[in-house]
Amino acid sequence: MTPYLQQAIDRFILTTRERNNGGEKGPFVHRITTAQQGRQTIVEGVPGEPRILTPQDGTSDLTGEVCALAAGGVRFVHFAYDGRGVAEFTLDSEYLGVHYTSRGERTYSVNNSIIARARAGDYVFAINKSPLLKLSLSANFAGLSVFIPIPPAQRFSLRNKPDPQEGLKPYLEHGLVVSGPSNLWGTHLAYALDHAVASSSPGVDAKATGPLLDEYLYLIFCHELAPQATLRDTDQQYVAIPLKLKTAEAFVIENAVRAPSVKEVALEAGLSVRNLHTLFVKFRGMSPGEFIRERRLIGMRNALRNAKGNTTVSEIATLWGYHNFGNFAAAYKKRFSERPSETLGRTE
Repeated sequence: MTPYLQQAIDRFILTTRERNNGGEKGPFVHRITTAQQGRQTIVEGVPGEPRILTPQDGTSDLTGEVCALAAGGVRFVHFAYDGRGVAEFTLDSEYLGVHYTSRGERTYSVNNSIIARARAGDYVFAINKSPLLKLSLSANFAGLSVFIPIPPAQRFSLRNKPDPQEGLKPYLEHGLVVSGPSNLWGTHLAYALDHAVASSSPGVDAKATGPLLDEYLYLIFCHELAPQATLRDTDQQYVAIPLKLKTAEAFVIENAVRAPSVKEVALEAGLSVRNLHTLFVKFRGMSPGEFIRERRLIGMRNALRNAKGNTTVSEIATLWGYHNFGNFAAAYKKRFSERPSETLGRTE
Protein backbone atom coordinates (compact mmCIF):
# COMPACT_ATOMS: atom_id res chain seq x y z
CA MET A 1 0.00 0.00 0.00
CA THR A 2 1.27 3.47 -0.83
CA PRO A 3 1.53 5.80 2.18
CA TYR A 4 -0.89 8.18 0.44
CA LEU A 5 -3.56 5.49 0.17
CA GLN A 6 -3.11 4.45 3.81
CA GLN A 7 -3.44 8.08 4.88
CA ALA A 8 -6.58 8.50 2.76
CA ILE A 9 -8.14 5.38 4.30
CA ASP A 10 -7.28 6.58 7.82
CA ARG A 11 -8.86 9.99 7.12
CA PHE A 12 -11.96 8.27 5.71
CA ILE A 13 -12.37 6.09 8.83
CA LEU A 14 -11.89 9.03 11.23
CA THR A 15 -14.31 11.24 9.29
CA THR A 16 -16.93 8.50 9.17
CA ARG A 17 -16.68 7.95 12.91
CA GLU A 18 -17.08 11.68 13.55
CA ARG A 19 -19.86 12.42 11.06
CA ASN A 20 -21.97 9.28 11.13
CA ASN A 21 -25.61 10.20 11.76
CA GLY A 22 -27.04 6.72 12.06
CA GLY A 23 -27.19 6.26 8.31
CA GLU A 24 -30.69 7.67 8.03
CA LYS A 25 -30.05 10.62 5.69
CA GLY A 26 -26.39 11.57 5.47
CA PRO A 27 -23.76 10.03 3.18
CA PHE A 28 -21.67 8.47 5.99
CA VAL A 29 -22.53 5.22 7.75
CA HIS A 30 -20.57 3.79 10.67
CA ARG A 31 -21.29 0.44 12.26
CA ILE A 32 -19.64 -1.54 15.04
CA THR A 33 -20.27 -5.27 15.04
CA THR A 34 -20.12 -7.01 18.40
CA ALA A 35 -20.72 -10.54 19.61
CA GLN A 36 -23.92 -9.39 21.32
CA GLN A 37 -25.36 -8.35 17.95
CA GLY A 38 -25.50 -11.98 16.89
CA ARG A 39 -23.59 -14.04 14.40
CA GLN A 40 -25.00 -12.39 11.28
CA THR A 41 -24.00 -8.94 10.10
CA ILE A 42 -25.51 -7.02 7.20
CA VAL A 43 -22.65 -5.36 5.36
CA GLU A 44 -23.57 -1.71 4.96
CA GLY A 45 -23.18 0.31 1.78
CA VAL A 46 -22.81 -2.54 -0.70
CA PRO A 47 -25.06 -2.11 -3.77
CA GLY A 48 -27.87 -4.59 -4.33
CA GLU A 49 -29.33 -7.05 -1.87
CA PRO A 50 -28.01 -7.02 1.73
CA ARG A 51 -24.95 -9.16 2.18
CA ILE A 52 -24.86 -11.50 5.16
CA LEU A 53 -21.47 -12.08 6.74
CA THR A 54 -21.22 -14.97 9.21
CA PRO A 55 -18.40 -16.52 11.24
CA GLN A 56 -16.55 -19.22 9.35
CA ASP A 57 -17.02 -21.70 12.18
CA GLY A 58 -19.83 -22.16 14.63
CA THR A 59 -17.91 -21.18 17.73
CA SER A 60 -16.17 -17.89 16.95
CA ASP A 61 -17.73 -14.44 16.92
CA LEU A 62 -17.19 -11.96 14.12
CA THR A 63 -16.50 -8.51 15.55
CA GLY A 64 -15.36 -5.42 13.74
CA GLU A 65 -16.18 -2.10 12.10
CA VAL A 66 -17.76 -0.97 8.83
CA CYS A 67 -17.35 2.56 7.43
CA ALA A 68 -19.34 3.51 4.32
CA LEU A 69 -19.75 6.60 2.16
CA ALA A 70 -21.95 7.28 -0.87
CA ALA A 71 -20.46 10.00 -3.12
CA GLY A 72 -22.48 10.53 -6.27
CA GLY A 73 -23.02 7.04 -7.62
CA VAL A 74 -19.79 5.66 -6.13
CA ARG A 75 -19.86 3.69 -2.87
CA PHE A 76 -16.80 3.41 -0.62
CA VAL A 77 -16.89 0.72 2.09
CA HIS A 78 -14.07 -0.10 4.52
CA PHE A 79 -14.29 -3.40 6.42
CA ALA A 80 -12.19 -4.39 9.43
CA TYR A 81 -12.96 -7.69 11.19
CA ASP A 82 -11.59 -10.00 13.84
CA GLY A 83 -12.45 -13.65 13.35
CA ARG A 84 -12.85 -15.51 10.09
CA GLY A 85 -15.93 -14.64 8.06
CA VAL A 86 -17.84 -16.09 5.10
CA ALA A 87 -20.40 -14.33 2.89
CA GLU A 88 -22.49 -15.61 0.00
CA PHE A 89 -23.99 -13.11 -2.41
CA THR A 90 -24.83 -12.17 -5.97
CA LEU A 91 -23.06 -9.01 -7.12
CA ASP A 92 -25.03 -6.06 -8.48
CA SER A 93 -25.01 -5.96 -12.28
CA GLU A 94 -24.95 -2.16 -12.48
CA TYR A 95 -21.60 -1.74 -10.70
CA LEU A 96 -17.92 -2.48 -11.14
CA GLY A 97 -15.93 -3.29 -8.02
CA VAL A 98 -12.37 -2.52 -6.92
CA HIS A 99 -11.48 -4.27 -3.66
CA TYR A 100 -8.19 -3.51 -1.91
CA THR A 101 -6.87 -5.79 0.84
CA SER A 102 -4.82 -3.88 3.38
CA ARG A 103 -4.61 -6.65 6.00
CA GLY A 104 -5.24 -10.40 5.90
CA GLU A 105 -6.63 -12.26 2.90
CA ARG A 106 -9.86 -12.60 0.94
CA THR A 107 -10.82 -15.54 -1.27
CA TYR A 108 -13.63 -15.78 -3.84
CA SER A 109 -15.14 -19.15 -4.79
CA VAL A 110 -17.81 -20.49 -7.15
CA ASN A 111 -19.19 -23.98 -6.54
CA ASN A 112 -16.31 -24.69 -4.12
CA SER A 113 -13.72 -23.73 -6.76
CA ILE A 114 -11.44 -20.82 -5.83
CA ILE A 115 -11.43 -18.23 -8.62
CA ALA A 116 -9.49 -15.37 -6.98
CA ARG A 117 -7.37 -14.79 -3.90
CA ALA A 118 -6.04 -11.44 -2.68
CA ARG A 119 -3.48 -10.97 0.07
CA ALA A 120 -2.36 -7.74 1.73
CA GLY A 121 -1.42 -5.25 -1.00
CA ASP A 122 -3.49 -6.97 -3.71
CA TYR A 123 -6.56 -5.75 -5.57
CA VAL A 124 -9.61 -7.65 -6.78
CA PHE A 125 -11.35 -6.25 -9.86
CA ALA A 126 -14.93 -7.40 -10.31
CA ILE A 127 -17.37 -6.80 -13.11
CA ASN A 128 -20.49 -7.54 -11.22
CA LYS A 129 -22.65 -9.79 -13.33
CA SER A 130 -22.44 -12.97 -11.38
CA PRO A 131 -24.03 -16.09 -10.03
CA LEU A 132 -23.72 -16.91 -6.34
CA LEU A 133 -20.23 -16.17 -5.05
CA LYS A 134 -18.65 -17.14 -1.74
CA LEU A 135 -16.26 -14.70 -0.10
CA SER A 136 -14.02 -15.93 2.72
CA LEU A 137 -12.16 -13.46 4.92
CA SER A 138 -9.16 -14.41 7.00
CA ALA A 139 -8.81 -13.53 10.67
CA ASN A 140 -7.82 -9.92 11.38
CA PHE A 141 -8.97 -8.74 7.96
CA ALA A 142 -9.19 -5.14 6.69
CA GLY A 143 -9.90 -3.83 3.22
CA LEU A 144 -11.47 -1.06 1.16
CA SER A 145 -14.12 -1.73 -1.48
CA VAL A 146 -15.19 0.78 -4.12
CA PHE A 147 -18.33 0.21 -6.17
CA ILE A 148 -18.41 2.17 -9.44
CA PRO A 149 -21.64 2.60 -11.43
CA ILE A 150 -21.43 1.69 -15.11
CA PRO A 151 -22.27 4.96 -16.94
CA PRO A 152 -25.00 4.85 -19.59
CA ALA A 153 -22.71 6.73 -22.00
CA GLN A 154 -19.00 7.50 -22.05
CA ARG A 155 -18.25 11.17 -22.58
CA PHE A 156 -14.48 11.18 -22.08
CA SER A 157 -11.42 9.20 -23.11
CA LEU A 158 -7.78 9.09 -21.98
CA ARG A 159 -5.17 10.42 -24.44
CA ASN A 160 -7.30 9.46 -27.43
CA LYS A 161 -6.38 5.80 -27.04
CA PRO A 162 -8.72 3.17 -28.48
CA ASP A 163 -11.74 2.66 -26.30
CA PRO A 164 -10.65 0.05 -23.74
CA GLN A 165 -14.25 -0.99 -23.22
CA GLU A 166 -14.18 -2.72 -26.60
CA GLY A 167 -11.88 -5.43 -25.27
CA LEU A 168 -13.94 -5.74 -22.11
CA LYS A 169 -17.25 -6.47 -23.80
CA PRO A 170 -17.28 -10.21 -22.96
CA TYR A 171 -16.54 -9.35 -19.33
CA LEU A 172 -19.05 -6.50 -19.10
CA GLU A 173 -21.65 -8.93 -20.40
CA HIS A 174 -20.63 -12.08 -18.50
CA GLY A 175 -18.74 -10.80 -15.45
CA LEU A 176 -15.17 -10.97 -14.19
CA VAL A 177 -13.35 -11.51 -10.89
CA VAL A 178 -9.56 -11.23 -11.13
CA SER A 179 -6.94 -10.44 -8.48
CA GLY A 180 -3.36 -9.23 -8.31
CA PRO A 181 -1.13 -6.24 -7.58
CA SER A 182 -1.63 -2.90 -9.32
CA ASN A 183 0.75 0.00 -9.88
CA LEU A 184 -2.08 2.16 -11.16
CA TRP A 185 -4.78 2.13 -8.49
CA GLY A 186 -2.98 3.19 -5.30
CA THR A 187 -2.71 6.89 -6.13
CA HIS A 188 -6.00 7.08 -8.03
CA LEU A 189 -7.93 5.37 -5.26
CA ALA A 190 -6.42 7.65 -2.62
CA TYR A 191 -7.31 10.72 -4.69
CA ALA A 192 -10.87 9.51 -5.29
CA LEU A 193 -11.41 8.69 -1.62
CA ASP A 194 -10.10 12.08 -0.44
CA HIS A 195 -12.22 13.84 -3.06
CA ALA A 196 -15.35 11.91 -2.04
CA VAL A 197 -14.84 12.74 1.65
CA ALA A 198 -14.22 16.43 0.86
CA SER A 199 -17.20 16.70 -1.49
CA SER A 200 -19.44 15.21 1.22
CA SER A 201 -18.59 18.02 3.65
CA PRO A 202 -21.38 20.38 4.72
CA GLY A 203 -21.93 23.20 2.25
CA VAL A 204 -20.37 21.38 -0.74
CA ASP A 205 -22.58 20.60 -3.74
CA ALA A 206 -21.69 16.94 -4.33
CA LYS A 207 -24.07 16.76 -7.31
CA ALA A 208 -21.74 18.99 -9.32
CA THR A 209 -18.76 16.62 -9.12
CA GLY A 210 -20.42 13.25 -8.50
CA PRO A 211 -20.85 12.24 -12.17
CA LEU A 212 -17.25 13.23 -12.93
CA LEU A 213 -15.97 11.01 -10.11
CA ASP A 214 -18.12 8.14 -11.38
CA GLU A 215 -16.74 8.35 -14.89
CA TYR A 216 -13.17 9.05 -13.79
CA LEU A 217 -13.09 5.80 -11.80
CA TYR A 218 -14.86 3.92 -14.58
CA LEU A 219 -12.22 4.97 -17.13
CA ILE A 220 -9.36 4.03 -14.80
CA PHE A 221 -11.01 0.66 -14.23
CA CYS A 222 -11.30 0.00 -17.97
CA HIS A 223 -7.69 0.96 -18.64
CA GLU A 224 -6.52 -1.27 -15.80
CA LEU A 225 -8.42 -4.29 -17.09
CA ALA A 226 -7.98 -3.80 -20.85
CA PRO A 227 -4.47 -5.40 -21.00
CA GLN A 228 -5.66 -8.39 -18.96
CA ALA A 229 -8.49 -8.97 -21.42
CA THR A 230 -5.95 -10.10 -24.04
CA LEU A 231 -3.28 -11.60 -21.77
CA ARG A 232 -2.40 -15.27 -22.43
CA ASP A 233 -0.42 -17.77 -20.37
CA THR A 234 2.35 -20.10 -21.59
CA ASP A 235 -0.30 -22.46 -23.02
CA GLN A 236 -1.88 -19.56 -24.90
CA GLN A 237 -4.95 -19.71 -22.68
CA TYR A 238 -6.68 -16.49 -21.64
CA VAL A 239 -5.70 -15.44 -18.12
CA ALA A 240 -8.86 -13.42 -17.42
CA ILE A 241 -11.88 -15.70 -17.82
CA PRO A 242 -15.48 -14.37 -17.79
CA LEU A 243 -17.17 -15.22 -14.52
CA LYS A 244 -20.07 -17.05 -16.11
CA LEU A 245 -17.62 -19.29 -17.95
CA LYS A 246 -15.78 -19.98 -14.68
CA THR A 247 -19.14 -20.86 -13.14
CA ALA A 248 -19.84 -23.28 -15.96
CA GLU A 249 -16.40 -24.89 -15.63
CA ALA A 250 -16.71 -25.22 -11.85
CA PHE A 251 -20.12 -26.86 -12.23
CA VAL A 252 -18.79 -29.34 -14.77
CA ILE A 253 -15.79 -30.25 -12.59
CA GLU A 254 -17.94 -30.72 -9.50
CA ASN A 255 -20.51 -32.84 -11.35
CA ALA A 256 -18.29 -34.60 -13.91
CA VAL A 257 -19.06 -38.06 -12.50
CA ARG A 258 -22.68 -37.80 -13.63
CA ALA A 259 -21.96 -36.25 -17.06
CA PRO A 260 -24.07 -33.07 -16.99
CA SER A 261 -25.62 -32.02 -20.28
CA VAL A 262 -24.58 -28.85 -22.10
CA LYS A 263 -28.08 -27.46 -21.54
CA GLU A 264 -27.78 -28.08 -17.79
CA VAL A 265 -24.38 -26.35 -17.66
CA ALA A 266 -25.74 -23.34 -19.56
CA LEU A 267 -28.66 -23.06 -17.15
CA GLU A 268 -26.34 -23.16 -14.13
CA ALA A 269 -24.19 -20.37 -15.61
CA GLY A 270 -27.18 -18.22 -16.59
CA LEU A 271 -26.38 -18.45 -20.31
CA SER A 272 -28.04 -19.65 -23.46
CA VAL A 273 -26.50 -22.76 -25.02
CA ARG A 274 -25.31 -20.61 -27.91
CA ASN A 275 -23.58 -18.06 -25.65
CA LEU A 276 -22.03 -20.87 -23.61
CA HIS A 277 -20.61 -22.37 -26.81
CA THR A 278 -19.25 -18.98 -27.91
CA LEU A 279 -17.45 -18.41 -24.58
CA PHE A 280 -15.92 -21.90 -24.51
CA VAL A 281 -14.64 -21.64 -28.08
CA LYS A 282 -13.20 -18.13 -27.58
CA PHE A 283 -11.59 -18.61 -24.17
CA ARG A 284 -10.89 -22.36 -24.04
CA GLY A 285 -10.57 -23.34 -27.67
CA MET A 286 -13.11 -26.15 -27.36
CA SER A 287 -16.85 -26.68 -27.29
CA PRO A 288 -18.77 -27.22 -24.02
CA GLY A 289 -19.26 -30.88 -24.95
CA GLU A 290 -15.53 -31.33 -25.47
CA PHE A 291 -14.82 -29.68 -22.13
CA ILE A 292 -17.27 -32.04 -20.37
CA ARG A 293 -15.63 -35.07 -21.98
CA GLU A 294 -12.16 -33.78 -21.07
CA ARG A 295 -13.07 -33.21 -17.42
CA ARG A 296 -14.67 -36.64 -17.20
CA LEU A 297 -11.53 -38.29 -18.53
CA ILE A 298 -9.42 -36.32 -16.03
CA GLY A 299 -11.80 -37.26 -13.23
CA MET A 300 -11.71 -40.89 -14.28
CA ARG A 301 -7.91 -40.80 -14.31
CA ASN A 302 -7.87 -39.47 -10.74
CA ALA A 303 -10.34 -42.16 -9.69
CA LEU A 304 -8.12 -44.87 -11.19
CA ARG A 305 -5.06 -43.50 -9.41
CA ASN A 306 -6.86 -43.40 -6.08
CA ALA A 307 -8.47 -46.84 -6.40
CA LYS A 308 -8.18 -49.02 -3.31
CA GLY A 309 -8.01 -52.77 -2.80
CA ASN A 310 -9.24 -54.99 -5.61
CA THR A 311 -11.31 -52.33 -7.38
CA THR A 312 -11.37 -52.96 -11.14
CA VAL A 313 -11.31 -50.60 -14.10
CA SER A 314 -14.79 -51.80 -15.08
CA GLU A 315 -16.21 -50.96 -11.65
CA ILE A 316 -14.79 -47.44 -11.72
CA ALA A 317 -15.86 -46.90 -15.33
CA THR A 318 -19.40 -48.01 -14.49
CA LEU A 319 -19.49 -45.62 -11.53
CA TRP A 320 -18.53 -42.81 -13.90
CA GLY A 321 -21.25 -43.79 -16.38
CA TYR A 322 -19.04 -45.38 -19.03
CA HIS A 323 -20.88 -48.40 -20.38
CA ASN A 324 -19.08 -48.95 -23.69
CA PHE A 325 -15.70 -49.96 -22.27
CA GLY A 326 -14.09 -50.30 -25.69
CA ASN A 327 -14.85 -46.70 -26.68
CA PHE A 328 -13.84 -45.48 -23.22
CA ALA A 329 -10.51 -47.32 -23.29
CA ALA A 330 -9.72 -45.97 -26.75
CA ALA A 331 -10.54 -42.38 -25.77
CA TYR A 332 -8.53 -42.76 -22.57
CA LYS A 333 -5.44 -44.08 -24.32
CA LYS A 334 -5.65 -41.36 -26.95
CA ARG A 335 -5.79 -38.71 -24.25
CA PHE A 336 -3.18 -40.05 -21.80
CA SER A 337 -1.04 -42.37 -23.98
CA GLU A 338 -1.68 -45.36 -21.72
CA ARG A 339 -4.43 -47.89 -21.02
CA PRO A 340 -6.73 -47.43 -18.00
CA SER A 341 -5.33 -50.63 -16.49
CA GLU A 342 -1.85 -49.07 -16.51
CA THR A 343 -3.10 -46.11 -14.47
CA LEU A 344 -5.07 -48.19 -11.97
CA GLY A 345 -3.73 -47.79 -8.43
CA ARG A 346 -0.61 -45.88 -9.52
CA THR A 347 0.10 -42.62 -7.70
CA GLU A 348 2.35 -39.91 -9.09
